[in-house]
Amino acid sequence: MKSKVFAALLFLLVIFEVYAQEVDFIEVNLDSVSGSQVRGLFQDSKNQVWLGTREKGIYCINNDRIFKLQINNPDALTSFISAIEDNDRIWFSARGVMHVKDSSVKVIENPREVKSTVVFSISGHKDKLYFSGNRGVDTFENGTWLHINEANGLKHQVVHDTAVDNDGNIWFATRKGGLNMLDKEGNWHYYLPDQNCRKFLKTSSGDIWIGTSKGAVLLHPSTRETLEYYKDTAVLPQFEAKDGTVYFSSETSGIHTFSPGENIWKSFSVENSNLDDNTVYVTIQTNDGKIWIGQNQGFQVLKALSND
Repeated sequence: MKSKVFAALLFLLVIFEVYAQEVDFIEVNLDSVSGSQVRGLFQDSKNQVWLGTREKGIYCINNDRIFKLQINNPDALTSFISAIEDNDRIWFSARGVMHVKDSSVKVIENPREVKSTVVFSISGHKDKLYFSGNRGVDTFENGTWLHINEANGLKHQVVHDTAVDNDGNIWFATRKGGLNMLDKEGNWHYYLPDQNCRKFLKTSSGDIWIGTSKGAVLLHPSTRETLEYYKDTAVLPQFEAKDGTVYFSSETSGIHTFSPGENIWKSFSVENSNLDDNTVYVTIQTNDGKIWIGQNQGFQVLKALSND
């Protein structure tokens, strides 16, 4: 009995120590972000928009007020490239993983959990999270951490993104191993062997867009057919608008859109639109319909992209 009580107390102590790392939100002005690369954008369930900058830290914008995240922990992230919300926690990843809940933070430091030292994306499917990084993919299931890497089927250990299709098959965007798929029966399949696959976007129809170093690829998971677009231009899918238009970012040529109903591509750059910067790292559409754009010199918020 004493051992059980001690174990319970120890568990509570560990939880307390994990969340004893307080988070402060310091209000700053907009100039704090301008001039810095904005590589991460995320809107949470409270309609707050989070920004990850390359050099100046993580910011949260709430009702036109901007706050800088301050954490008294040298191991905490100072930026993020991917974020997701899960059970009132907001997960952030870059060179490591952490999650923030209310005014506390937990840094994932145990290598038995997330093995990758660089985590390119956090994706979710049902009650499971996938952490894709430079040492494969880590996921948590039934109280156990599972690790997917070259030893158990991946063609390359660097995985930029993970997606689950409507049939339960798991797709992996690898750097040098193309597009890998683990079907629900546990069998591996391999596609696009010459492609550096970088990002997924699952659409409302169930199709999956893949951003590669050589263009955009549209995957029909049910038939496993792939169609290539925008060849020889690195574009990354970002979001699907309410009208079905898919938005892509480019670090050299601004933003590109594809309207599936009309099969029309459009391009938006400094030269032909209201875009401020042709270097676009990330873009999201918030619940109010506005388009947020993370750029080389800060960020931009537009009601709509326009060629006028």
